[in-house]
Amino acid sequence: MSLIAIIAALFASLGAGSDGLSGFPDSDPVVGDRYEIIVSYETSQRSSDGSSGSSSGRKTFEERVIAVSDLGVELEFDLPAASTDEERDRVWQYPARVLQPSDGPMRLLNRPDLEVRLDRWLAAAGLPKAACGQWIFTWTAFRIECDPETVVDDIEAFDLRSADIREGAPYRHPGALGAGTLTRTSEGADGATYAVRLEVDADAVRKAHAESDVVVGEIMQTPVTLESALIERSKETISGTVEVAFEVDAVGRPIRRTVITTIDTVHPDGVSETETQQVRVERRAIAGSATSSKQEPQPDVVVSAEAACALATARVTAARGLPLGHVASCDPVRAEDSPVGHHVLGLRAVCNQDLCGSTLMGWFAVEKATGAVFEWDVAEWQPGPEVGGR
Repeated sequence: MSLIAIIAALFASLGAGSDGLSGFPDSDPVVGDRYEIIVSYETSQRSSDGSSGSSSGRKTFEERVIAVSDLGVELEFDLPAASTDEERDRVWQYPARVLQPSDGPMRLLNRPDLEVRLDRWLAAAGLPKAACGQWIFTWTAFRIECDPETVVDDIEAFDLRSADIREGAPYRHPGALGAGTLTRTSEGADGATYAVRLEVDADAVRKAHAESDVVVGEIMQTPVTLESALIERSKETISGTVEVAFEVDAVGRPIRRTVITTIDTVHPDGVSETETQQVRVERRAIAGSATSSKQEPQPDVVVSAEAACALATARVTAARGLPLGHVASCDPVRAEDSPVGHHVLGLRAVCNQDLCGSTLMGWFAVEKATGAVFEWDVAEWQPGPEVGGR
């Protein structure tokens, strides 16, 4: 079993929020402001002995400003409005309401709601409370989380509001040694980019690797203590970098953060290994919200055909109760042949027989501005019903 998924989970903090915080600098939050937050990651692992592995994933959330007062800003984080009942049944953490003070840590406001949903989630999964904290393995490693307060950690991991983003600002990052200094690397009419490069904390890497050993031992029913795992991992030589880039819009609001962590490990037997993880967080005002009216023109939510394919695959399989792997390929129509404002594409299913007829699942259109997915009427060359319509 590859450790890449487990290592990616245990190293989530390396792509999480920074320690370079400064109050609540996001400009004048207004009640009714709504943002789409997209968190995506890619990991890869390769060794000198020829072994390799990779994983990727994407999550989307919506952020809404509930109230603004002297205490700070009250925010609600939830799954996208277009989420199906099945998608909501998979998680108990959202919607979550938090208070972001002008200084100090974020606080969870609706813990009782989360506790009720947690109990329902455990009951639906047939899991006792005793299973909380355990790791299981299906198609990936999965920890049964039962602490409502961990949702604050999850939110802080993709919070872009609080970072002090400016030329010369000090910046710290989880899993990296010391502090660096943000440097403006590009600037234009649409905004600017600030970046910093830090060294990884080798001890933090060894601890994460040791924790992954404990998880694997638990899943494989060959228990390993953290102490013994740390002793073995202390024999490794660790080096690497954490590269962070922030992109801000024309008025200085953060719209994207990209963190690339590269870890080089030399094992006692001489085998070398390189792990790379890229975590990207994007934050966009949702059309129709108070903030979106201040931002003209609005950038498209779905820019590339590849992103449209990924979104259509997720939405169509969810609507039809199919696994993502049911889709074998995506065939996007050329940009010049697609109608303005849409990506048109066809999805094809996996062929599980020696001889298959058509594997076409249908034609679909992804609206660039909103990310909505529609069935596509080929005869009329126009959108049909929305997939998983609201």
